[in-house]
Amino acid sequence: MSREFLWILFPTSEVRWLWAPMAIELHRIFGWSPVFICNTKEDKDFYLSQIPQEVDATGVVPPDIYLNIVENSNLPSEPEALSILKRFESENSTTFVRNMLLPDRHLARSFVFGADMFASSIVSKTATQERSWRAAASVVDFADSLFHDNPPSLVVSMSSGSGMKGTPFSAIAQKNGVPFRNLVHCRFGFRYYWAIDPWQNSPSLNRNLSEADYPSASQMESIQNGLEPTGDFRFYAEKMRKQRRLDRLILAMVGTAVKHAKYRIRGNRKAKMGYSFFGQLRMQLNERKLARYLVGPSTTRLAQLKAEYKYVFFALQVEPEVSLHGLVPEYFDQLNTIAQIAINLPADALLLVKEHPVQIGRRGTGFYDRIRSIPNAVLISELEHSYAVIDRSDLIIAVTSSVAHEAAVMGKKVVYLCPDGPVHSIKHVKHLKNPRDFQQLPALLDGDDWDDEADRKTEGSRYYKAIMEHAVNLDTVGNNVFDRNYVPKAEEVRLVTDPLIASLDSADSPQPLESDEVSNP
Repeated sequence: MSREFLWILFPTSEVRWLWAPMAIELHRIFGWSPVFICNTKEDKDFYLSQIPQEVDATGVVPPDIYLNIVENSNLPSEPEALSILKRFESENSTTFVRNMLLPDRHLARSFVFGADMFASSIVSKTATQERSWRAAASVVDFADSLFHDNPPSLVVSMSSGSGMKGTPFSAIAQKNGVPFRNLVHCRFGFRYYWAIDPWQNSPSLNRNLSEADYPSASQMESIQNGLEPTGDFRFYAEKMRKQRRLDRLILAMVGTAVKHAKYRIRGNRKAKMGYSFFGQLRMQLNERKLARYLVGPSTTRLAQLKAEYKYVFFALQVEPEVSLHGLVPEYFDQLNTIAQIAINLPADALLLVKEHPVQIGRRGTGFYDRIRSIPNAVLISELEHSYAVIDRSDLIIAVTSSVAHEAAVMGKKVVYLCPDGPVHSIKHVKHLKNPRDFQQLPALLDGDDWDDEADRKTEGSRYYKAIMEHAVNLDTVGNNVFDRNYVPKAEEVRLVTDPLIASLDSADSPQPLESDEVSNP
Protein backbone atom coordinates (compact mmCIF):
# COMPACT_ATOMS: atom_id res chain seq x y z
CA MET A 1 0.00 0.00 0.00
CA SER A 2 1.58 3.31 -1.15
CA ARG A 3 1.94 6.13 1.32
CA GLU A 4 -0.53 9.00 1.16
CA PHE A 5 0.42 12.43 2.40
CA LEU A 6 -1.20 15.30 4.26
CA TRP A 7 0.34 18.68 3.51
CA ILE A 8 0.14 21.20 6.36
CA LEU A 9 0.94 24.44 4.57
CA PHE A 10 2.86 27.04 6.61
CA PRO A 11 1.26 26.24 9.99
CA THR A 12 0.31 29.57 11.56
CA SER A 13 2.36 30.32 14.68
CA GLU A 14 -0.53 32.05 16.47
CA VAL A 15 -2.28 28.69 16.69
CA ARG A 16 0.82 26.52 16.85
CA TRP A 17 -0.94 24.37 19.48
CA LEU A 18 -3.25 23.00 16.78
CA TRP A 19 -1.19 21.61 13.92
CA ALA A 20 0.59 18.57 15.34
CA PRO A 21 -2.48 17.22 17.24
CA MET A 22 -4.59 17.77 14.11
CA ALA A 23 -2.05 15.89 11.98
CA ILE A 24 -2.06 12.99 14.45
CA GLU A 25 -5.88 12.86 14.42
CA LEU A 26 -6.09 12.87 10.61
CA HIS A 27 -3.40 10.18 10.45
CA ARG A 28 -5.42 8.09 12.87
CA ILE A 29 -8.51 8.37 10.69
CA PHE A 30 -7.07 8.27 7.17
CA GLY A 31 -3.52 6.96 7.57
CA TRP A 32 -1.97 10.01 5.93
CA SER A 33 1.68 10.79 6.59
CA PRO A 34 1.93 14.48 7.57
CA VAL A 35 4.27 16.78 5.67
CA PHE A 36 4.83 20.05 7.55
CA ILE A 37 5.72 22.80 5.07
CA CYS A 38 7.34 25.39 7.33
CA ASN A 39 8.89 28.83 7.10
CA THR A 40 11.97 27.91 9.14
CA LYS A 41 13.93 24.89 10.35
CA GLU A 42 12.98 25.85 13.91
CA ASP A 43 9.27 25.62 13.04
CA LYS A 44 9.80 22.28 11.35
CA ASP A 45 11.67 20.85 14.34
CA PHE A 46 9.00 22.19 16.72
CA TYR A 47 6.15 20.40 14.99
CA LEU A 48 8.01 17.18 14.31
CA SER A 49 9.05 16.98 17.96
CA GLN A 50 5.37 16.50 18.86
CA ILE A 51 4.74 13.65 16.42
CA PRO A 52 5.23 10.01 17.51
CA GLN A 53 7.50 7.90 15.29
CA GLU A 54 4.60 5.63 14.32
CA VAL A 55 2.99 8.51 12.41
CA ASP A 56 5.98 8.80 10.02
CA ALA A 57 5.83 12.57 9.59
CA THR A 58 8.27 14.69 7.66
CA GLY A 59 8.99 18.40 7.48
CA VAL A 60 10.31 20.59 4.69
CA VAL A 61 11.44 24.19 4.46
CA PRO A 62 10.99 25.79 1.02
CA PRO A 63 13.70 28.10 -0.32
CA ASP A 64 14.10 31.13 1.92
CA ILE A 65 12.86 33.77 -0.51
CA TYR A 66 13.91 36.81 1.49
CA LEU A 67 17.31 35.59 2.66
CA ASN A 68 18.19 34.33 -0.82
CA ILE A 69 17.25 37.70 -2.30
CA VAL A 70 19.42 39.58 0.20
CA GLU A 71 22.37 37.26 -0.27
CA ASN A 72 21.73 36.78 -4.00
CA SER A 73 22.32 33.05 -3.55
CA ASN A 74 20.58 29.74 -4.19
CA LEU A 75 18.50 31.31 -6.96
CA PRO A 76 17.88 29.90 -10.44
CA SER A 77 19.29 31.81 -13.38
CA GLU A 78 17.16 34.54 -14.88
CA PRO A 79 16.33 32.60 -18.09
CA GLU A 80 15.42 29.53 -16.03
CA ALA A 81 13.25 31.64 -13.69
CA LEU A 82 11.38 33.21 -16.59
CA SER A 83 10.73 29.79 -18.07
CA ILE A 84 9.37 28.48 -14.74
CA LEU A 85 7.14 31.52 -14.15
CA LYS A 86 5.76 31.56 -17.70
CA ARG A 87 4.85 27.88 -17.36
CA PHE A 88 3.23 28.62 -13.99
CA GLU A 89 1.18 31.48 -15.46
CA SER A 90 0.07 29.36 -18.40
CA GLU A 91 -0.90 26.31 -16.34
CA ASN A 92 -2.83 28.35 -13.77
CA SER A 93 -4.37 31.06 -15.99
CA THR A 94 -2.91 33.82 -13.87
CA THR A 95 -0.05 36.29 -13.73
CA PHE A 96 2.83 36.07 -11.31
CA VAL A 97 2.76 39.78 -10.38
CA ARG A 98 -0.97 39.78 -9.59
CA ASN A 99 -1.25 36.56 -7.62
CA MET A 100 2.19 36.06 -6.10
CA LEU A 101 4.07 39.35 -5.90
CA LEU A 102 1.26 41.80 -5.06
CA PRO A 103 0.27 40.21 -1.69
CA ASP A 104 3.89 40.20 -0.46
CA ARG A 105 4.43 42.89 2.18
CA HIS A 106 8.18 43.11 1.49
CA LEU A 107 8.53 42.68 -2.26
CA ALA A 108 5.43 44.60 -3.36
CA ARG A 109 6.23 47.87 -1.54
CA SER A 110 5.88 49.73 -4.84
CA PHE A 111 2.20 48.78 -4.89
CA VAL A 112 1.50 49.75 -1.26
CA PHE A 113 0.29 53.34 -1.56
CA GLY A 114 -1.36 53.66 1.84
CA ALA A 115 1.34 52.63 4.32
CA ASP A 116 4.22 55.03 3.81
CA MET A 117 5.21 54.81 7.49
CA PHE A 118 5.24 51.01 7.59
CA ALA A 119 8.64 49.81 8.85
CA SER A 120 11.16 49.31 6.08
CA SER A 121 12.98 46.02 5.81
CA ILE A 122 16.35 44.95 4.57
CA VAL A 123 14.81 42.70 1.96
CA SER A 124 12.50 45.42 0.62
CA LYS A 125 15.52 47.70 0.14
CA THR A 126 17.65 44.96 -1.41
CA ALA A 127 15.13 43.34 -3.73
CA THR A 128 15.35 43.98 -7.44
CA GLN A 129 12.98 42.88 -10.16
CA GLU A 130 15.40 40.17 -11.27
CA ARG A 131 16.02 38.76 -7.78
CA SER A 132 12.30 38.77 -6.93
CA TRP A 133 11.43 36.87 -10.10
CA ARG A 134 14.20 34.33 -9.51
CA ALA A 135 13.22 33.83 -5.87
CA ALA A 136 9.57 33.21 -6.81
CA ALA A 137 10.61 30.69 -9.43
CA SER A 138 12.62 28.77 -6.84
CA VAL A 139 9.46 28.23 -4.74
CA VAL A 140 7.39 27.19 -7.76
CA ASP A 141 10.08 24.66 -8.65
CA PHE A 142 10.20 23.43 -5.04
CA ALA A 143 6.41 22.94 -4.94
CA ASP A 144 6.56 20.92 -8.16
CA SER A 145 9.29 18.67 -6.76
CA LEU A 146 7.47 18.18 -3.46
CA PHE A 147 4.28 17.21 -5.29
CA HIS A 148 6.24 14.67 -7.32
CA ASP A 149 7.88 13.11 -4.26
CA ASN A 150 5.06 13.45 -1.70
CA PRO A 151 1.75 13.90 -3.56
CA PRO A 152 -0.88 14.98 -1.04
CA SER A 153 -4.36 13.57 -0.52
CA LEU A 154 -5.28 16.82 1.24
CA VAL A 155 -3.68 20.24 1.77
CA VAL A 156 -4.66 22.23 4.88
CA SER A 157 -3.70 25.75 5.90
CA MET A 158 -4.98 28.76 7.83
CA SER A 159 -5.66 31.97 5.90
CA SER A 160 -2.95 30.91 3.48
CA GLY A 161 -2.42 29.64 -0.04
CA SER A 162 -1.75 33.02 -1.63
CA GLY A 163 1.24 35.27 -2.15
CA MET A 164 4.84 34.39 -3.00
CA LYS A 165 5.02 31.43 -0.65
CA GLY A 166 1.52 30.00 -0.65
CA THR A 167 0.32 30.30 -4.24
CA PRO A 168 2.63 27.63 -5.76
CA PHE A 169 1.32 25.02 -3.30
CA SER A 170 -2.39 25.86 -3.50
CA ALA A 171 -2.19 26.20 -7.28
CA ILE A 172 -0.57 22.80 -7.77
CA ALA A 173 -3.22 21.23 -5.55
CA GLN A 174 -6.03 22.83 -7.53
CA LYS A 175 -4.44 21.90 -10.84
CA ASN A 176 -4.22 18.24 -9.82
CA GLY A 177 -7.64 18.00 -8.20
CA VAL A 178 -6.30 17.69 -4.65
CA PRO A 179 -8.68 19.05 -1.97
CA PHE A 180 -7.39 22.29 -0.44
CA ARG A 181 -8.87 23.38 2.87
CA ASN A 182 -8.21 26.81 4.31
CA LEU A 183 -9.27 27.64 7.88
CA VAL A 184 -10.57 31.22 7.67
CA HIS A 185 -12.43 33.55 9.99
CA CYS A 186 -16.21 33.81 9.66
CA ARG A 187 -15.91 37.39 11.08
CA PHE A 188 -17.75 36.73 14.33
CA GLY A 189 -16.30 35.71 17.68
CA PHE A 190 -13.60 33.05 17.59
CA ARG A 191 -15.44 31.22 14.80
CA TYR A 192 -13.88 29.88 11.62
CA TYR A 193 -14.84 27.72 8.66
CA TRP A 194 -13.04 25.53 6.16
CA ALA A 195 -12.84 27.24 2.76
CA ILE A 196 -11.84 25.32 -0.37
CA ASP A 197 -9.46 27.94 -1.76
CA PRO A 198 -7.34 30.95 -0.74
CA TRP A 199 -10.30 33.25 -1.52
CA GLN A 200 -12.45 31.98 1.35
CA ASN A 201 -15.14 30.21 -0.68
CA SER A 202 -17.03 27.26 0.77
CA PRO A 203 -19.83 25.62 -1.29
CA SER A 204 -20.81 23.36 1.61
CA LEU A 205 -21.17 26.36 3.93
CA ASN A 206 -23.18 28.19 1.28
CA ARG A 207 -25.56 25.23 1.05
CA ASN A 208 -26.01 25.24 4.81
CA LEU A 209 -26.69 28.97 4.79
CA SER A 210 -29.26 28.73 2.00
CA GLU A 211 -31.16 26.00 3.88
CA ALA A 212 -31.02 27.69 7.30
CA ASP A 213 -34.13 28.40 9.33
CA TYR A 214 -35.12 31.91 10.27
CA PRO A 215 -34.44 32.95 13.86
CA SER A 216 -37.21 33.45 16.38
CA ALA A 217 -38.01 36.94 17.64
CA SER A 218 -36.04 36.33 20.83
CA GLN A 219 -33.08 34.97 18.86
CA MET A 220 -33.14 38.02 16.59
CA GLU A 221 -33.12 40.34 19.57
CA SER A 222 -30.21 38.46 21.11
CA ILE A 223 -28.26 38.59 17.84
CA GLN A 224 -28.82 42.30 17.27
CA ASN A 225 -28.01 43.23 20.86
CA GLY A 226 -25.06 40.84 21.22
CA LEU A 227 -23.17 41.58 18.00
CA GLU A 228 -19.54 42.48 18.63
CA PRO A 229 -16.26 42.62 16.67
CA THR A 230 -14.28 39.45 16.00
CA GLY A 231 -12.26 37.84 18.76
CA ASP A 232 -8.94 38.41 17.04
CA PHE A 233 -9.82 42.06 16.30
CA ARG A 234 -10.57 42.66 19.98
CA PHE A 235 -7.39 40.83 20.98
CA TYR A 236 -5.02 42.75 18.70
CA ALA A 237 -6.79 46.13 18.76
CA GLU A 238 -6.78 46.21 22.57
CA LYS A 239 -3.15 45.11 22.64
CA MET A 240 -2.13 47.92 20.28
CA ARG A 241 -4.20 50.55 22.12
CA LYS A 242 -2.37 49.70 25.34
CA GLN A 243 0.98 49.98 23.57
CA ARG A 244 0.25 53.61 22.67
CA ARG A 245 0.42 54.70 26.30
CA LEU A 246 3.71 56.50 26.92
CA ASP A 247 4.96 53.99 29.49
CA ARG A 248 4.07 51.05 27.24
CA LEU A 249 5.59 52.80 24.23
CA ILE A 250 8.92 53.26 26.01
CA LEU A 251 8.90 49.58 27.04
CA ALA A 252 8.03 48.55 23.48
CA MET A 253 10.89 50.60 22.04
CA VAL A 254 13.33 49.12 24.56
CA GLY A 255 12.00 45.69 23.67
CA THR A 256 12.57 46.38 19.98
CA ALA A 257 16.18 47.42 20.68
CA VAL A 258 16.82 44.28 22.76
CA LYS A 259 15.21 42.06 20.13
CA HIS A 260 17.35 43.46 17.31
CA ALA A 261 20.49 43.14 19.44
CA LYS A 262 19.71 39.48 20.07
CA TYR A 263 19.12 38.91 16.36
CA ARG A 264 22.55 40.29 15.53
CA ILE A 265 24.39 38.46 18.31
CA ARG A 266 22.81 35.12 17.41
CA GLY A 267 23.10 35.61 13.65
CA ASN A 268 19.32 35.23 13.31
CA ARG A 269 17.98 35.41 9.75
CA LYS A 270 15.82 38.35 10.78
CA ALA A 271 18.97 40.40 11.36
CA LYS A 272 19.82 39.81 7.71
CA MET A 273 16.45 40.34 6.06
CA GLY A 274 13.85 41.54 8.64
CA TYR A 275 12.41 44.93 9.48
CA SER A 276 15.02 47.59 10.14
CA PHE A 277 15.58 48.73 13.71
CA PHE A 278 15.04 52.43 13.00
CA GLY A 279 12.08 51.64 10.72
CA GLN A 280 10.32 49.87 13.58
CA LEU A 281 11.14 52.64 16.06
CA ARG A 282 9.79 55.25 13.66
CA MET A 283 6.56 53.28 13.21
CA GLN A 284 6.12 52.91 16.98
CA LEU A 285 6.60 56.65 17.53
CA ASN A 286 4.29 57.45 14.63
CA GLU A 287 1.58 55.23 16.11
CA ARG A 288 1.25 57.48 19.16
CA LYS A 289 1.37 60.61 17.02
CA LEU A 290 -1.29 59.36 14.59
CA ALA A 291 -3.52 58.11 17.40
CA ARG A 292 -3.69 61.72 18.64
CA TYR A 293 -4.23 63.04 15.10
CA LEU A 294 -7.18 60.71 14.52
CA VAL A 295 -9.06 62.06 17.54
CA GLY A 296 -8.12 65.69 16.95
CA PRO A 297 -9.72 68.63 15.13
CA SER A 298 -8.82 67.20 11.72
CA THR A 299 -11.45 64.50 12.24
CA THR A 300 -15.23 64.69 12.57
CA ARG A 301 -17.57 63.38 15.25
CA LEU A 302 -20.91 61.86 14.28
CA ALA A 303 -22.78 64.59 16.15
CA GLN A 304 -21.31 67.12 13.70
CA LEU A 305 -22.84 65.44 10.62
CA LYS A 306 -25.65 67.34 8.88
CA ALA A 307 -29.11 65.79 8.82
CA GLU A 308 -29.84 66.82 5.21
CA TYR A 309 -27.22 64.47 3.73
CA LYS A 310 -27.16 60.72 3.12
CA TYR A 311 -23.99 58.98 4.28
CA VAL A 312 -21.89 56.23 2.76
CA PHE A 313 -19.35 54.52 5.04
CA PHE A 314 -16.03 53.12 3.78
CA ALA A 315 -13.88 51.39 6.42
CA LEU A 316 -10.15 51.54 5.76
CA GLN A 317 -8.29 48.25 6.03
CA VAL A 318 -4.87 47.19 7.25
CA GLU A 319 -2.13 47.29 4.62
CA PRO A 320 0.09 45.78 3.48
CA GLU A 321 -2.09 42.73 4.10
CA VAL A 322 -3.07 39.68 2.08
CA SER A 323 -6.78 40.25 2.82
CA LEU A 324 -6.55 43.42 0.73
CA HIS A 325 -3.72 42.96 -1.77
CA GLY A 326 -4.12 39.21 -2.14
CA LEU A 327 -7.87 38.62 -2.11
CA VAL A 328 -9.03 41.61 -4.16
CA PRO A 329 -6.16 42.96 -6.26
CA GLU A 330 -8.60 45.14 -8.24
CA TYR A 331 -8.96 47.39 -5.18
CA PHE A 332 -5.47 47.26 -3.64
CA ASP A 333 -5.18 51.09 -3.74
CA GLN A 334 -7.61 52.24 -1.04
CA LEU A 335 -7.09 55.95 -1.71
CA ASN A 336 -8.09 55.44 -5.33
CA THR A 337 -11.12 53.40 -4.23
CA ILE A 338 -12.19 56.24 -1.92
CA ALA A 339 -11.82 58.76 -4.76
CA GLN A 340 -13.81 56.54 -7.15
CA ILE A 341 -16.63 56.22 -4.63
CA ALA A 342 -16.63 59.96 -3.94
CA ILE A 343 -16.88 61.05 -7.58
CA ASN A 344 -19.87 58.76 -8.12
CA LEU A 345 -21.95 59.88 -5.13
CA PRO A 346 -25.04 62.02 -5.70
CA ALA A 347 -25.01 65.64 -4.54
CA ASP A 348 -26.90 64.86 -1.34
CA ALA A 349 -24.48 62.16 -0.14
CA LEU A 350 -21.18 62.34 1.73
CA LEU A 351 -18.54 59.65 2.19
CA LEU A 352 -17.48 58.74 5.74
CA VAL A 353 -14.01 57.20 6.09
CA LYS A 354 -12.67 55.69 9.30
CA GLU A 355 -9.26 54.19 10.03
CA HIS A 356 -8.71 50.61 11.17
CA PRO A 357 -7.33 50.72 14.75
CA VAL A 358 -4.57 48.20 13.97
CA GLN A 359 -3.34 50.31 11.04
CA ILE A 360 -2.63 53.40 13.12
CA GLY A 361 1.05 54.27 12.77
CA ARG A 362 1.56 52.69 9.36
CA ARG A 363 0.40 55.74 7.45
CA GLY A 364 1.53 59.34 7.57
CA THR A 365 -0.76 62.34 8.05
CA GLY A 366 -0.46 63.02 4.33
CA PHE A 367 -2.66 60.02 3.57
CA TYR A 368 -5.45 61.33 5.80
CA ASP A 369 -5.02 64.88 4.49
CA ARG A 370 -5.61 63.53 0.97
CA ILE A 371 -8.92 62.06 2.14
CA ARG A 372 -9.89 65.30 3.86
CA SER A 373 -9.11 67.24 0.69
CA ILE A 374 -11.85 65.38 -1.21
CA PRO A 375 -14.83 67.79 -1.03
CA ASN A 376 -17.49 65.18 -0.24
CA ALA A 377 -15.37 62.94 2.01
CA VAL A 378 -15.27 63.10 5.81
CA LEU A 379 -12.57 61.59 8.04
CA ILE A 380 -14.32 60.20 11.12
CA SER A 381 -12.76 60.43 14.58
CA GLU A 382 -11.21 57.31 16.03
CA LEU A 383 -13.30 57.97 19.14
CA GLU A 384 -16.42 56.83 17.26
CA HIS A 385 -17.23 53.12 17.47
CA SER A 386 -17.60 51.57 14.01
CA TYR A 387 -21.06 50.26 14.94
CA ALA A 388 -22.24 53.83 15.59
CA VAL A 389 -20.89 54.87 12.18
CA ILE A 390 -22.67 51.91 10.56
CA ASP A 391 -25.91 52.87 12.28
CA ARG A 392 -25.62 56.47 11.06
CA SER A 393 -24.90 55.42 7.46
CA ASP A 394 -27.31 54.71 4.63
CA LEU A 395 -24.90 52.45 2.71
CA ILE A 396 -21.72 50.59 3.70
CA ILE A 397 -18.99 49.85 1.15
CA ALA A 398 -16.05 47.57 1.92
CA VAL A 399 -13.37 45.65 0.07
CA THR A 400 -13.04 42.72 2.49
CA SER A 401 -13.53 44.47 5.83
CA SER A 402 -15.46 42.74 8.61
CA VAL A 403 -17.49 45.95 8.82
CA ALA A 404 -19.45 44.73 5.78
CA HIS A 405 -20.33 41.45 7.50
CA GLU A 406 -21.38 43.20 10.70
CA ALA A 407 -23.39 45.84 8.83
CA ALA A 408 -25.21 43.16 6.82
CA VAL A 409 -26.25 41.40 10.03
CA MET A 410 -27.43 44.75 11.39
CA GLY A 411 -29.71 45.07 8.36
CA LYS A 412 -27.82 47.83 6.56
CA LYS A 413 -27.44 48.11 2.79
CA VAL A 414 -24.00 46.76 1.89
CA VAL A 415 -21.75 46.84 -1.17
CA TYR A 416 -19.00 44.21 -0.87
CA LEU A 417 -16.27 44.71 -3.47
CA CYS A 418 -14.73 41.28 -2.92
CA PRO A 419 -16.47 38.76 -5.23
CA ASP A 420 -15.89 35.82 -2.90
CA GLY A 421 -17.06 34.57 0.46
CA PRO A 422 -20.32 33.39 2.08
CA VAL A 423 -21.50 36.93 2.90
CA HIS A 424 -22.85 37.09 -0.66
CA SER A 425 -25.59 34.69 0.39
CA ILE A 426 -27.25 37.67 2.13
CA LYS A 427 -29.74 39.29 -0.25
CA HIS A 428 -28.96 42.87 0.76
CA VAL A 429 -25.24 42.49 0.03
CA LYS A 430 -24.50 43.75 -3.49
CA HIS A 431 -21.30 43.31 -5.51
CA LEU A 432 -19.72 45.88 -7.82
CA LYS A 433 -17.13 44.33 -10.11
CA ASN A 434 -15.05 47.39 -10.99
CA PRO A 435 -14.93 51.18 -10.53
CA ARG A 436 -17.14 51.68 -13.60
CA ASP A 437 -19.94 49.98 -11.67
CA PHE A 438 -19.69 52.72 -9.02
CA GLN A 439 -21.96 54.74 -11.31
CA GLN A 440 -24.73 52.61 -9.80
CA LEU A 441 -24.23 54.17 -6.35
CA PRO A 442 -26.93 56.86 -6.69
CA ALA A 443 -29.47 54.20 -7.67
CA LEU A 444 -28.32 51.95 -4.80
CA LEU A 445 -28.71 54.82 -2.33
CA ASP A 446 -32.12 55.96 -3.59
CA GLY A 447 -33.47 52.81 -5.20
CA ASP A 448 -36.37 50.71 -3.94
CA ASP A 449 -34.96 47.34 -5.01
CA TRP A 450 -33.76 46.68 -1.44
CA ASP A 451 -35.96 44.96 1.13
CA ASP A 452 -37.11 47.22 3.95
CA GLU A 453 -34.92 47.51 7.04
CA ALA A 454 -36.95 45.04 9.13
CA ASP A 455 -36.62 42.36 6.45
CA ARG A 456 -32.92 43.10 6.08
CA LYS A 457 -32.41 42.63 9.82
CA THR A 458 -34.27 39.33 9.63
CA GLU A 459 -32.08 38.14 6.74
CA GLY A 460 -28.94 39.35 8.49
CA SER A 461 -29.88 37.59 11.72
CA ARG A 462 -30.65 34.41 9.79
CA TYR A 463 -27.19 34.52 8.23
CA TYR A 464 -25.52 35.15 11.58
CA LYS A 465 -27.42 32.33 13.29
CA ALA A 466 -26.61 29.88 10.48
CA ILE A 467 -22.93 30.73 10.15
CA MET A 468 -22.43 30.52 13.91
CA GLU A 469 -24.08 27.10 13.93
CA HIS A 470 -22.01 25.74 11.06
CA ALA A 471 -18.66 27.38 11.87
CA VAL A 472 -15.70 25.86 13.65
CA ASN A 473 -16.45 27.00 17.19
CA LEU A 474 -13.37 28.08 19.11
CA ASP A 475 -15.26 30.51 21.37
CA THR A 476 -14.70 28.15 24.28
CA VAL A 477 -10.96 28.33 23.64
CA GLY A 478 -11.18 32.14 23.59
CA ASN A 479 -7.92 34.08 23.81
CA ASN A 480 -6.07 30.79 24.14
CA VAL A 481 -6.51 30.58 20.37
CA PHE A 482 -3.55 32.94 20.23
CA ASP A 483 -1.58 31.48 23.14
CA ARG A 484 1.50 29.89 21.59
CA ASN A 485 2.08 27.62 24.60
CA TYR A 486 -1.46 26.28 24.71
CA VAL A 487 -1.82 22.49 24.83
CA PRO A 488 -5.23 21.47 23.43
CA LYS A 489 -7.59 18.88 24.75
CA ALA A 490 -8.71 16.08 22.43
CA GLU A 491 -12.19 17.57 22.12
CA GLU A 492 -10.70 20.94 21.14
CA VAL A 493 -8.79 19.30 18.31
CA ARG A 494 -11.97 17.58 17.13
CA LEU A 495 -13.71 20.96 17.07
CA VAL A 496 -11.44 21.67 14.09
CA THR A 497 -10.98 18.25 12.48
CA ASP A 498 -14.64 17.14 12.48
CA PRO A 499 -15.81 20.13 10.39
CA LEU A 500 -12.75 19.67 8.16
CA ILE A 501 -13.73 16.11 7.35
CA ALA A 502 -17.36 17.13 6.89
CA SER A 503 -16.30 19.82 4.40
CA LEU A 504 -14.92 17.25 1.96
CA ASP A 505 -17.39 16.51 -0.82
CA SER A 506 -18.75 12.98 -0.63
CA ALA A 507 -17.86 12.24 -4.26
CA ASP A 508 -14.13 12.74 -3.74
CA SER A 509 -13.98 12.49 0.02
CA PRO A 510 -11.04 10.43 1.29
CA GLN A 511 -12.24 7.28 2.99
CA PRO A 512 -11.23 6.43 6.58
CA LEU A 513 -9.06 3.39 7.07
CA GLU A 514 -10.58 0.13 8.18
CA SER A 515 -10.22 -0.28 11.93
CA ASP A 516 -7.35 -2.78 11.70
CA GLU A 517 -5.41 -0.42 9.42
CA VAL A 518 -5.62 2.62 11.66
CA SER A 519 -2.40 3.63 13.31
CA ASN A 520 -2.83 4.38 17.01
CA PRO A 521 0.16 6.41 18.16
